[in-house]
Amino acid sequence: MHHKYSNEQKQFIYDHVKGITSIELTKLFNAHFELDITPKKMKAFMGNHNLTNGVDASFKKGREPINKGKKGMFNVGGNKTSFKKGQQSVNTLPLGYEAVKSDGYVYIKASMIGRDYRDMWTRRSKVVWESVNGILPTGYYLLHLDGNKTNDETSNLKAVSKAEMLIINKQKLIYDDPKLTASGVMIAQVLDKTYKSINKIQSPKNHEQEGAND
Repeated sequence: MHHKYSNEQKQFIYDHVKGITSIELTKLFNAHFELDITPKKMKAFMGNHNLTNGVDASFKKGREPINKGKKGMFNVGGNKTSFKKGQQSVNTLPLGYEAVKSDGYVYIKASMIGRDYRDMWTRRSKVVWESVNGILPTGYYLLHLDGNKTNDETSNLKAVSKAEMLIINKQKLIYDDPKLTASGVMIAQVLDKTYKSINKIQSPKNHEQEGAND
């Protein structure tokens, strides 16, 4: 399937292409944007945009193979320094590595194990908030009070429910001033309770009960 690169993704490739192989660049790109494009697609992009990495991976005549005299060097279960099954590549981004993703939030690598990048990366804001407040309740989101998604100071983070977040976005209650946004959150909470009370009154079940009491 063809991947359409955003301007941010293109710039990332331009900034990181030099000095690493296309395979290493692909791993770095996928980790940063939580994608799974193949090295073949990365090579195609580089070719279409006349990009070179400056890495000569060809084998020169007369040069000894790196694994000469080292039986099993590149085989699982070979000599002591061979790559073991399940072992992380030296090119794997380390735990704690931070990156700004395409959604504008800062993500931190929290695990070296997972089915895909979503299992290994989490928003830094969540890590910061939970370090002070405990596990974020299911169905709740973290709102940046000053509107800056990269400002993950505890004082700038507010946990809101999904319903409250919908109201906040619909009513445009996020401002550059954290105090104004905090007031907007309180307005959303009041509106949410009001909407729920109205829906409860208007629900068919309540009408049936009223009819039974008449």
